[in-house]
Amino acid sequence: FEQQQVAVARFLKAIVAGRTPASVPRLEHDEFNRVQGIPDPPYETLICASDANVGLHLFLHDYDNEKILSFCGGHPMSAMTGQEIWSHNKKAIANYVPNGKDLKLVWESGPTAEKIIEILQPLRDLATEESVSFSFGNRVRTFCVLNIPYKDIGQFQERVRALPDLVP
Repeated sequence: FEQQQVAVARFLKAIVAGRTPASVPRLEHDEFNRVQGIPDPPYETLICASDANVGLHLFLHDYDNEKILSFCGGHPMSAMTGQEIWSHNKKAIANYVPNGKDLKLVWESGPTAEKIIEILQPLRDLATEESVSFSFGNRVRTFCVLNIPYKDIGQFQERVRALPDLVP
């Protein structure tokens, strides 16, 4: 794998695991082995990454990578149009089954992600927004994260369902 993809995958894995990501991703002990008995983070995560699809499947396999990557239909954002990404985002949010945990929605920053964040702006009363980033290989990677408390997930889903299917 390209080192850039592996770095992004490690950074996102830390977010999914409920850990503060290291500012510079590094190889972890037995990273390529499936780990049993990983403690559950206090939230679930849906991710839309730009180009780290293969790395995400490898490094997120300890979690529910099928659900995590459903946010972009299992594809990297770079391979889809903004409309396709929004369609996958909307479907994943609508079909998400809350299980007593908070929910994090994560997009790798860029013009398409910014457009989707703009579409979700009216829902900010139900979610907090944060930006997380790291630098690797002389490139800064930034991710936009919406944090939705468990108590607000149902209402967030209802309001997302009411948003237009087409990207304005």
